Amino acid sequence: MKKIVVPSIILILILVLGGGWYYLNTLKTSLKPDFAKQISSLSSVRTKLDQITILYQDDSEKKTDTKTNVLGASTAKDPRIAVSSGVEKVLGIEDNQSMKRSRDIVELLSQSIEEVKKISDTNTSISSTAGLTLLKSSFGVKAPIEETSKLVTEISPILDTLKKEEDLSIKAFSIGFDLGATLQLALIRADEESIKKLETKINDLQKLSDEEKTLSKASLPAELKQILEKNTASSEKMFVGLKDIPDILRKKDIIALQKKIQTLLVDVSGDGVKTTTDLISFLRNNTTMRSVDSIKDKWSDASKSL
Repeated sequence: MKKIVVPSIILILILVLGGGWYYLNTLKTSLKPDFAKQISSLSSVRTKLDQITILYQDDSEKKTDTKTNVLGASTAKDPRIAVSSGVEKVLGIEDNQSMKRSRDIVELLSQSIEEVKKISDTNTSISSTAGLTLLKSSFGVKAPIEETSKLVTEISPILDTLKKEEDLSIKAFSIGFDLGATLQLALIRADEESIKKLETKINDLQKLSDEEKTLSKASLPAELKQILEKNTASSEKMFVGLKDIPDILRKKDIIALQKKIQTLLVDVSGDGVKTTTDLISFLRNNTTMRSVDSIKDKWSDASKSL
């Protein structure tokens, strides 16, 4: 009897172990495309973050040049021309390249958000795979699922907030065009009707600042919240100055208006450079942003064990 039972047990064990080994190897093969997706998506996010940083860097250099020009500017022969030109610089109206840059940043942020969603979906798919624990114990396949989930949770509101901030910048450019034209009309006509229209445009711009205030309320890193709060404070300071302009126009005091615009130019240009520089530093040094690389490397290492 034993001669029959023992070989039978051994045969069963061989079949079970062989079947299990075959199953695990099949599972390894089936997971390779998902691991490759994670590596590709994380690489894409890193590339886009680098491109965004470069665009912010270009913007910072442009603002630095503008600040230098403002501080070294000479008084125009016609104060009305100086005032009109000054407001255009405050609002960035003269620089279509800035609007294009903001649109490019928005597009890259949108693409990054889509990539992060892919990372999240793939992560969920991998984590729900039966036999993943066996792969880890048998072949040392260490998929960084928890680290990836943490990255998705932390980076999503950051990207979303930066996108909303740039969307508001684009809206501000659009309103700024109208505001500049309205101011030019008010300078020429200097009547109550044109001044009222100017006040309406200033109020439209103020509404964007109110929207901006809500951005820092999201679940964000402290350093990014601080940047947004400083930016909001800078915007508020600009609007206080802009709101003084209609009454100065009513008094027909062009010299006072020129001084007001010059003050706005210095303040806004300086604050703009600081905000952009802080954003560049955040993108380069924030723990969450930097973890994109380390998590990509972990997926790459895990993929090698498949």
